[in-house]
Amino acid sequence: MNKKNSTSDKSATDEIKDLVARVEDQKEQYIAALDRCKDQEQKIEALQGPLEQLRKEAQTDFDRVNPNYQAALTALNVINRNDLEEVKSFREPPELVKFVVKALCLLFKVPQDWENAKLLLIRDNFMDEMMFFDKDHIPDDIFEELKTFVFNPLFDPDLVKQVSLSATNVCIWVHAVYKYAHIHRNMQPRLRNLLEHEDKFTQAQAKLGQLRVEANRIKSALERVITSHKAAVKRAKTIERHMQAIERKIARAVNLMEHMSMQHYLWKSELRKARRNVLTSPGDALITAACVCYHGPLEDKWRAELLHDWQDRSKHGNYKMTKKLGEDVFPLSSNLEGLFDGHKEFDTTSSMSRTVTESSVGSESTLDMPSLPEIKTYKYPPAVYDTSKYYKSELKKQESFEYDQTQTIEFEDSDDEDEQSTLMNRNNFTLQEILSDFDELSNWRLSNLPTDLHSIQNALLMRVSCHNRKHCWPMLIDPDNQAELWVKTVQNSKNVFTEKDVQESTPDELDGIPLESNRSKSSSGQLPPSRGTTLTYSDVYTDDRTASTNTLTTTDYTKSTMGRHSRNTWNSEELRPVTSVTNSWENFSLHTEQNLDRPASNLWIIEADDPSLDSKLINAIVHGITILITHIERKSLDPVFRGLLLKHFFVDKEGNKIIKVGTYEFRYHPDFKLYLSTSVPLFLKGDGLHSIPIHRMCVINMALSDEAIMNHLLSETMKVEKKEFEGQKRSNENDIILHRQRLAKEHELIREKTLNLDGPLLEDQTMLNSLLACHEEIHKNKQILEETRFMGDHLEEKFAHYRIMITHITVLYNMIKKMCVLHPYYYLPFSTFVEIFSCVMTSRDRGKGSVGAPQARAQELADASSAAIFKYVSMMMFEQHYQLLQLLVSMERLRMSGKATTKELSLFINNFDKQGIDELSLMDSKPVWMAGQIWIDCLVLEQLHHCYHGLRKSLVQNSIQWQEYFQHPIAIMNPVPGMTMQELSVFQKCILWKICAPQRLCELASAMTLYEMGSVRSLPDNYNIRDVYAYTNNTTPVVFMMPNTEHDKGSSSATKGYSYVSPTHEVKRLAKEIGMEGKVRVMNFGVPGQMCEVRHALEDCIQNGYWLLLQNYHLAEEPEQEFYILLKDIVYSKWIKQERKRQKTDISDDGNSLVTFSKTGDEDNELHIHNTFRLWITTQADSGRLIPGVLVQYGIKVTCEKTGNFKSTIQKSYRSVAFLLQNWKHINDSVSGKQDKIMPLALLHSLLLQQSFYGRNAFINDHHWTLSDLAMAVDVFKKVVSKSTSTEKIMEMVARAYSDHCTDSTDAKVVQSLVSILVQYATGKQVPEKKSNDIVGLLNTLLTESPENFTLKKAVDSLEELTAKNYGLPETADKDVMYTHSRVLIKDMIQVIGAPELLLRVNTAISYREVSVDSILPSLITTLQKCTVLPETNKNQMYPIDVFVHYEVEGYKTLIQTVQSDLSLLQRRSKGEILTPPHYDDVIHSMNRDRVPQLWLAQTFPSGSSLTKWIKELPVKIQIISSLVNDPSPVAYNLSMFLRPDRFIEAIKQTFARKHFVDINSVEFELQVMPTGIKPSVPPKDGVYITGLRLHNALWDSTRAILMENDSENQQPHIMPYIWLKPVDVSSPSKFTRKYGLYDCPVYCSDDPRSHGDKYLVTNLPLPTFDPPCFWCQHRVFLSSSLSSNQK
Repeated sequence: MNKKNSTSDKSATDEIKDLVARVEDQKEQYIAALDRCKDQEQKIEALQGPLEQLRKEAQTDFDRVNPNYQAALTALNVINRNDLEEVKSFREPPELVKFVVKALCLLFKVPQDWENAKLLLIRDNFMDEMMFFDKDHIPDDIFEELKTFVFNPLFDPDLVKQVSLSATNVCIWVHAVYKYAHIHRNMQPRLRNLLEHEDKFTQAQAKLGQLRVEANRIKSALERVITSHKAAVKRAKTIERHMQAIERKIARAVNLMEHMSMQHYLWKSELRKARRNVLTSPGDALITAACVCYHGPLEDKWRAELLHDWQDRSKHGNYKMTKKLGEDVFPLSSNLEGLFDGHKEFDTTSSMSRTVTESSVGSESTLDMPSLPEIKTYKYPPAVYDTSKYYKSELKKQESFEYDQTQTIEFEDSDDEDEQSTLMNRNNFTLQEILSDFDELSNWRLSNLPTDLHSIQNALLMRVSCHNRKHCWPMLIDPDNQAELWVKTVQNSKNVFTEKDVQESTPDELDGIPLESNRSKSSSGQLPPSRGTTLTYSDVYTDDRTASTNTLTTTDYTKSTMGRHSRNTWNSEELRPVTSVTNSWENFSLHTEQNLDRPASNLWIIEADDPSLDSKLINAIVHGITILITHIERKSLDPVFRGLLLKHFFVDKEGNKIIKVGTYEFRYHPDFKLYLSTSVPLFLKGDGLHSIPIHRMCVINMALSDEAIMNHLLSETMKVEKKEFEGQKRSNENDIILHRQRLAKEHELIREKTLNLDGPLLEDQTMLNSLLACHEEIHKNKQILEETRFMGDHLEEKFAHYRIMITHITVLYNMIKKMCVLHPYYYLPFSTFVEIFSCVMTSRDRGKGSVGAPQARAQELADASSAAIFKYVSMMMFEQHYQLLQLLVSMERLRMSGKATTKELSLFINNFDKQGIDELSLMDSKPVWMAGQIWIDCLVLEQLHHCYHGLRKSLVQNSIQWQEYFQHPIAIMNPVPGMTMQELSVFQKCILWKICAPQRLCELASAMTLYEMGSVRSLPDNYNIRDVYAYTNNTTPVVFMMPNTEHDKGSSSATKGYSYVSPTHEVKRLAKEIGMEGKVRVMNFGVPGQMCEVRHALEDCIQNGYWLLLQNYHLAEEPEQEFYILLKDIVYSKWIKQERKRQKTDISDDGNSLVTFSKTGDEDNELHIHNTFRLWITTQADSGRLIPGVLVQYGIKVTCEKTGNFKSTIQKSYRSVAFLLQNWKHINDSVSGKQDKIMPLALLHSLLLQQSFYGRNAFINDHHWTLSDLAMAVDVFKKVVSKSTSTEKIMEMVARAYSDHCTDSTDAKVVQSLVSILVQYATGKQVPEKKSNDIVGLLNTLLTESPENFTLKKAVDSLEELTAKNYGLPETADKDVMYTHSRVLIKDMIQVIGAPELLLRVNTAISYREVSVDSILPSLITTLQKCTVLPETNKNQMYPIDVFVHYEVEGYKTLIQTVQSDLSLLQRRSKGEILTPPHYDDVIHSMNRDRVPQLWLAQTFPSGSSLTKWIKELPVKIQIISSLVNDPSPVAYNLSMFLRPDRFIEAIKQTFARKHFVDINSVEFELQVMPTGIKPSVPPKDGVYITGLRLHNALWDSTRAILMENDSENQQPHIMPYIWLKPVDVSSPSKFTRKYGLYDCPVYCSDDPRSHGDKYLVTNLPLPTFDPPCFWCQHRVFLSSSLSSNQK
């Protein structure tokens, strides 16, 4: 621009000179132009004369033409649109009309027919076309043809007029056009001559005009040049000045715009984001509202899953519930045929089945196709849901204000798919983005508030619930002391929106609240319902106002204190309507204060049981103070505050909100806010815990999330490992947040400055400087951000291995939390968990030295902390539940390490549901040894998981190997049979084990736990009082949980059992050991009025430092409120002292306390507890009163059950015996080691305890031996040994200490046999010989070491894996216990971590009150009808055996009559005809379980068989009894066919005595077992042959005719040969000497141990044996009778 202006300025002088010459030249040109104009004017005058003459002649001719022209115009004027419509309307017009129209078509050059004529007539501008018809230029051919029409006689207007008036006018117009054209053609020569002259004249005039224009142009140019000359100098100077100014502006503008590029990008991106948010606002609002309403009680994983489901439904417009969350339904192939014999055919079938299955899963079902079988699986939720990725992504996230100039700015269009959604949502929807902003979240993080996503969302939810929800206040579930912290934070927050921001009130309504004038209308109607599912009293407002009711701001009134209710009921007083009883205002005065000192942050925090709560609540309402009511579980709010809880307000005439409290009204301050919190989880039950009205509150789960737990544990770890880590991490994160804030602030300053400019941007003199300063700050902050993020990543990588460790510990804690569903006492607060974890970390502190490789160090800490936590938890959990916990932790670790998938875990835990499968058609190829249901499950498993393809084929081809595989001990590392399944992982094998052998799940769980956890795995152990004492202190009470008895029907099977040792005995023994003997006070609950004495005793022990043992709390009466307060003060005093110390020493906290404890205002009123004080409480696990809730939370719970850990039992017993024998002179004088006398006695007691653990597999009745029995046995042993050397006497007396507990002689014999085996070794008269799998061999193993090298731990460690056989029990005992524990384990596993649908299934009690007529009764009745009619008999018989048969016949008749009568009554009951007595409910209960009702077995011995088998065998037995009447001397008898086989044995003796005239008392049986395969053909002369006997837990040596031990793996009963029961007279001398012993083997009618004992004993048969009889007694060898065991 400057160069151009310089050139113009330089040439200005030359231009002026040129203009002077140009003026002279143009003057000459102007004169010449004027001369040329004059000459042209003369030429024009010469042409004008002749031209005028030609014009006159032409005018004469035109005068002749004008009449015709006018005639044509006249004809056109006559014609109108209607005339044309009339002509057009002719369907078949007259010929004259057609003729006229053809002429018209000719002129307009269209075909001359009627159709085209009509088209011509309907033209829109046809009249105008006729008016302006070109008459002067009609073509010659048309003119000639027109002539034929005009001169045609018919083309006469008069003729046409007769046909159509409209056509007449057209005809006239055509005539006029013809005439005009005819005359016009004759005028053409003259006209052409005239035109030529006019053209010449016109050209002359035009040329003259051009000459004149040229002259004027020259003149104007001359004037312009002169004017330009005058302005030339001035313009040159102006151009120069403007050039300089423009260059300055351009340079500044370019510089400014270059620096504004970043802002341009930011503003454009923000604008795009804002537009997008406007589009998604309806969907965002809907999902946000749903989150506020439903997310509160949920954990992170369920919040995320629910949010994802909502977003997916909004995106696709699918709002129907097709399936439940967590469910997957897979259609199976319809071609589910069985296996074929040929391998080739099987392969083809399998492949086809898989192909069909895969295609069917991927395709949608149609209406034309039949429904396929379906398999429903359930999703497994991982135990840890880590949301730390959100916070990490926030730290690493580069917002738009971190713009990089090198990047390309691209703005993508919105997703077309989202644009088509029913409800659009913003991308990466987060609740905090909607309800908060960047500045607020950043300030929270800079204030060291929790950064986990769950805590932030909870804060937003509670704020919205408090300020914006209409009918409820927030209820904060706060077990980890997070509520107070966040309430204070939210209280100071300014980012709050109210209803006035989102809605406009109508004249008759304010904020949705009815005005005073409308109260009469609204009072009779319904207010918006509460969150409850039913309409309660609080949903309907009844206005009972009287003239005396006034709106108060200062009111004096009274009320009564509400009572306390147990947490485990919902019938609390706060649910009752307000009555004169609940609304008593006469005992306690309340008033509102006028001049109230507002608290800090305008927030009151008060406990629910504070006496001043009601007064403060009223003052808070009136003065607008926010109040947080904590520990709402201690005491419910008074019922008069129901309206406040539901936010039921009214507005008076002045526009003030009014709240009713009882019969009084208070003015509601708009700044009032209410928060309620409880320090216990919702599921926690305990005495003294009130129910929480969750149906009226917005429940928010404030418990620590998985991310927060991991952050806390990592912090505790780093305090030991790297003390500077936490500071570096926090500093790093704060720096990132701070610099991001600075970046945002810099951009905000520029935007505000730009928006607030007074003039144009380029005219602002400070903008560029501001931009430069902004860029400098941004560059500096971005550089710091990059460095800080790099340092953060480096810090995270450095401690990544510790995060894996922390995740494993978090898994353990979460699993412990889940275990609370099995028993509320399993609750472990996170504060206690952290204490244990911190103690382990501190104990493993290596100081500032090297800690070794991070991975190895992390593994070391993980193992140590896991072991310590498992040790603590094993103390508070029952054995089976503790095993389940270890299994769940192992499975989760398998998933985390990639050894198992969530799908596989779901299959293992939840299995699957099958629907629509024809199971019968799939059984053809099933292996014989496999159950049908398992075969079907294998089929389904094969199609659900690709790794199991070929499973059925392998099961068929390798059937024997698979059978052995599932029978052997579980070894999950071993390969499976066959070649097709060798790629299975360890966990996939475990799934196969659970599917095919669910009864061995307990054994499988042990193998899985050992595989995954290794040395961390620990076996359940009997509690050690020393370990318990190490955990306790003067502020931590101990609760001993006694197991439930077997008869407690409402309790879990896992909590049943017996105590190993009395806690009272242990506490007293501990007190003696540590010097507290005589300072232990014991009190028992269950005595009326004793609670007051307990409280006084507790206060006395606290003051004097004594121990207080409270026994049987489950029997306690309703405790006093003071008792709960005292317990609370004891527990909370620890944290109160820590708080006092922190306040006095000004110690800064590393974080918020994890315990929500009561805060006392006065230090003098605090409870002072003596350091030596201890509180011990015993209770029963599932019966009676629950323990106080504060003890459930913070007490030490110890289970006292007797476990199956034999190694632990033997150690405790050994120490106890050693303690009892420590001052005995015989053991001190013994040459051999002390252990030789101690170990046999300890082993005796331990084996009895271990055998009782096996229940009915060991003893007929349940027995419970304690350390008191051991002490008595040891004391008897010492006294007898001191005075007698007879081993038999010693054994007899020691046995009495244990056997006197037994009410059944069979159990007593077992105890005596065990004593006889072991006590003889304690006397030192016999040395144990090594014998494998035997009690003596077990003793030998324990005493292998020499006395000098003997240690108890080494002796116990020498024991390998022990089985029931080592304890002197049959191997089947292990299987029975394992089956029982496996059933419990399956149920409990589903309860803890299974799918909710399955949880309902296992928890729903099956109703046994109704009978299925179609399935049970008809079959039973039909079977009875098949029974043979029994003959009549006579009791007057000669021999007792015949009399016995008579009574058997009568007994069967009575039995059949009873059964038929009962079935008839039940059939009528099922039809609804009658009601049966209550005892028939037990009959129905047994029948539905396929058991024989006890009512039918009243006169017989139970066979232990199922009802189906019993009914099936009944006709056979009756047939045999009938045959006995006809044939009284059969060859052999089966004891099972008799109702009373014991009487049959006695009848044989009596018959022998009568025949031989001997004394019945001298008759005994001489047993002879026939050789195998020998079947008698005739009955014996004396006695009877017995058949159908089976020998259990031993074998019969047919060669030597003696008992022998069953060492084989096959533990099936041994079918005995025929046995001759030969009566003999024992009074006569024996003729031979017996070379072997006899074992009196008991005979029963059932092989079920529950049907054994003295009550059901048939007889004892003496079986020969070379081993001592006690050996077989220990192995529980017995005979059972069965019809199916008859010798063929």
